[in-house]
Amino acid sequence: MKITKLLIFGILFALFLFIGAEDAFAANWYVSRNGSNADGRSWTTAWNEMDRINWSSIQPGDIIYLDGGTSSMTYRVPLTIEKAGSAGNPITIRPAAAMPNAGSLHSGLVIIDAGGSPNNGINLANYVTIDGNVNNQRKIRLQNGRFGVSGTGLTGVTVSFILFNGFDAAMSISNMPPTGTLLFEYNYAENIEGSSLAVGGVGAPLGSRIIRHNYLEARRYDGIAVDSGFDIYGNYLKKTFAETSTHPDGIVTQGGNNRIHHNFIQDFNQYIYLNAILEAGDNQEIWSNVIWQSPNYSMSYGPGINVHPEWKTISNVKIYNNVFRGHGIKFAGGNSISNITIRNNIAASITTESAQISGFNSDYNLFEPGAFFWWSGYTNSFATWKSQSGGDAHSIQVEPLYFDALSGKLWVTANSQAIDKGFTLGTAYQDALSPNTTWPDPGFAVRNGAWDIGAYEYSGSGGGTPTPTTGQCGTTLNACVVGALDDTADSATQYLWQCLGSNGGRDASCNLPRSTSGGGDIYYVATNGSDTNTGTLAMPFRTIRKGMSYLRSGDTLYIRGGEYDEKFENDLPFDNSGATSWSQAITIAAYNSEQVLLKPSSGYRVFTFESLRYAYLILDGLIIDAANISVDAVKISYGSDPLQSSHHIWFKNCVVKNSPGQGILTTGNADWNRFTNCEIYNNGTDDFDHGFYISTDNNIIEQSRIHDNTGWGVQVYDGAGTISNNIVRYSLVYDNTNSGRGAGIGLYSGPGHKAYGNIVWGNKYGISLNYGASGAEVSNNTLYLNGGNPLFDNGVNTTKYNNTLINQDVPNPIPPIPGGGGGGDTGGNQPPSVSITSLANNTTFSLGVPISLTATASDSADSISQIAFYRNGSLFAGGVDTTAPWNYQWSNASAGTYTIYAEATDSRGAVGRSPSITITVGSPSPTPSSCINPSNPPAGSAAPCPALSLSNYTPLSTDQLTITATPAGSYNYIYKTFYISEYLNGAWQWGSPKTFSCSQEVSVYCTTLASFTIPIANLQTASPGIHYIASWDWKWIDSCWKGPEGACGTGKWRVQKFEMK
Repeated sequence: MKITKLLIFGILFALFLFIGAEDAFAANWYVSRNGSNADGRSWTTAWNEMDRINWSSIQPGDIIYLDGGTSSMTYRVPLTIEKAGSAGNPITIRPAAAMPNAGSLHSGLVIIDAGGSPNNGINLANYVTIDGNVNNQRKIRLQNGRFGVSGTGLTGVTVSFILFNGFDAAMSISNMPPTGTLLFEYNYAENIEGSSLAVGGVGAPLGSRIIRHNYLEARRYDGIAVDSGFDIYGNYLKKTFAETSTHPDGIVTQGGNNRIHHNFIQDFNQYIYLNAILEAGDNQEIWSNVIWQSPNYSMSYGPGINVHPEWKTISNVKIYNNVFRGHGIKFAGGNSISNITIRNNIAASITTESAQISGFNSDYNLFEPGAFFWWSGYTNSFATWKSQSGGDAHSIQVEPLYFDALSGKLWVTANSQAIDKGFTLGTAYQDALSPNTTWPDPGFAVRNGAWDIGAYEYSGSGGGTPTPTTGQCGTTLNACVVGALDDTADSATQYLWQCLGSNGGRDASCNLPRSTSGGGDIYYVATNGSDTNTGTLAMPFRTIRKGMSYLRSGDTLYIRGGEYDEKFENDLPFDNSGATSWSQAITIAAYNSEQVLLKPSSGYRVFTFESLRYAYLILDGLIIDAANISVDAVKISYGSDPLQSSHHIWFKNCVVKNSPGQGILTTGNADWNRFTNCEIYNNGTDDFDHGFYISTDNNIIEQSRIHDNTGWGVQVYDGAGTISNNIVRYSLVYDNTNSGRGAGIGLYSGPGHKAYGNIVWGNKYGISLNYGASGAEVSNNTLYLNGGNPLFDNGVNTTKYNNTLINQDVPNPIPPIPGGGGGGDTGGNQPPSVSITSLANNTTFSLGVPISLTATASDSADSISQIAFYRNGSLFAGGVDTTAPWNYQWSNASAGTYTIYAEATDSRGAVGRSPSITITVGSPSPTPSSCINPSNPPAGSAAPCPALSLSNYTPLSTDQLTITATPAGSYNYIYKTFYISEYLNGAWQWGSPKTFSCSQEVSVYCTTLASFTIPIANLQTASPGIHYIASWDWKWIDSCWKGPEGACGTGKWRVQKFEMK
């Protein structure tokens, strides 16, 4: 009996081992270009290409590790997965860097190059996971093919943390079964020619397929095209080419059971398109999405959401808390639409056109001014729409008051009527977006209390009642704290308080236009600062991005020393597109030569400039370490239209290092850039990655140190062969071409390039002219052996003179940068000497006194072409003099301490700087005058102000109060908002404003010579006692605040006393 029991137990145990073997014996496998292609069980015996994997050895639950080399490793054969995993035991593909204790030999970027269409990067199978995540960095890049990942009839697929570049689609999966599951998350797809994602398969339950937290670009087609069962959230979708013939949609669904929420969708023709082609489009929820068309995008406006049952019907759709900025909500199509609920959206229109609608329920929305409405025929009236549709009884039509609509910052400011005006929808939809959220992993704020209209939830706080320093509305304050309210205020602590209330910031704001004309505001950032500070030297911001958000033409942002984990991928929060000269440049600089390191922990690039917004920009003294990013350190280019390229970007005194791709790349029409006194080194992973890769016109590289880059030190090349007039001068270019191919300086692809005054050694070739170079000039260079090829000329009509060829490999000693002030002129151009002669150091000037700047300059070999005058590191507006005598007249200097210097440029481009001089300008001018001093109120019988009078001076609290306003002088305008106040304990207590309209309005002003009367009713905020009513007659005109006197800063504000009984 015991034997029988033991036998049965043994058989059962053996079966258990057999059945559980799949889990118990999961194995690791290895692929490496350096492997011996034996059994794939170690790095030594690894399979050496994707098509060498022995799939008969792979079992469900196994992991295949891909070698990334020390920096990167490229595989030239697509990966076709020939074995399926099982539920709970997928076959997993991971980079070697994800292994425990991976070390440095295999932890670089894995690159799978599909070799072009029709090849796919990865051909999928069931129950497969492709996971490129290593400490939240993407360590697998798929490039150059038809589809990045592809398959048909799949289930159990996960694709995460993958870089996609150069495909028709990042992912294409067709015919998923109703039970098929999918997870696509934290991927980054760019240069996608067609749709970013296309996934087909109907009949799936809600939420069984997830697409989340991805950055997805599409050039010509849809961002995401799916059928049914999807939960799509937290994605940033961007159209990068203005193409309308292909009907590009941001997200399109062709079935039902889908959720689309918390996405940012930019620059498509239609943004969310519920199409119902393959099955009924029932049970779809659209909430908390942000729809935005950027200012520079030329595609025509389409609907924010289009509910369009083309072949099937659509029912049970919820559209909640979206922002359709400049776009609308549209219902159309030939089949029926039923049970539609619309709540808490901001939109520019709502139309039903030819749709067959029943069960239509829309309310608590905000429609932008000028919105149009259509219910069974065009309707141009909001009131008529409400009557015809039977909806929107609680909706409003007002300006939303976005924080910054032109930059896509579509949260509202303190005075928006969207705040607390929404409908409470329940916990399933309570996650709102937080202002300043980042994508594609957005931050959330839980809605509580009264819900706001729109995707964001306002959370501003004024911190109680601010106390004006002068007790006067409209004057400068120091209690309006940056970050506590929504402000676009001036530099230092100078703000104009709008005096709109004191209930924790809800009715208070600092968001008046700035009170000066620009051209010199200075802000500061430091690692010990706070983004709720004011941005002064004493109270700096914490992040560079926050400081940038204040910049406009002529401003400067100083960064204190330290390391900053920040990147700027074409999202720098300022716009300098209106600048036309370096006198209007925005400057971002290290403060006082302190060491500023930008080293983002992840990202695509450290700096990407792809918009006309980024023009005439100076970046001075920055160390850019791209060790943790995935492509290039710096790219100056364009987004969807080459004519919208960035241009005139000047890097000075910089370091750019450790990029896996290019150090600095220029493409498109991004012309006229300059790079002065920079060190560019240790960039690139193969021979196509260079220190500089210049593919545009009229760029200058000068007085720089360019070395130890994998490809060329400097490659001037464009496949079209049409770039021209680039200059490389007075630089040390050495020890590049680590891949074994290339030149220190390569001048190709067009006419007029120049290389002069350089010292070049240790490269495969020294200076190379080839591939369509014509009319190039190579002169005054010192060229060492450079692999036996100091100067290779296969160009046309090259001019070569005064070049010195030295028959040794390396100079001894290593020379200084030619002409760069470091001593020693080795064939280079010494900079001119310059000094300021009209100012003595530590001089003090009275406020309002013009300050004359005069400089002298000399150069032993060349003439002086210009002298530029600077204060606190920023060029004066109009501060470049091109003819002697060298002068600049500085008028209207603000109070403060300034560091003044001049830079002289000689006829060959060398730049010399004068010694700095420190001066002080006296106290600021008094605040604008008023006819009544609030700190010493006059008697009740005193005469009223010239521009403001009351119908009675002793009204009851229930009375109507009538104001008569007469514009002062001949300038004939007055601000059309008035404030009721009371003067208690030496401080102003402000109530809610009252506004009126007049027949001739300019912004918030009335322009008329006649007086007008405004009834002010229901003074519920005013208690019995002494009160005042106030307005002012400044106006923003000709780039400054002007009053009737006609000069900047001379406006007057008006106060009239009355007593409430």
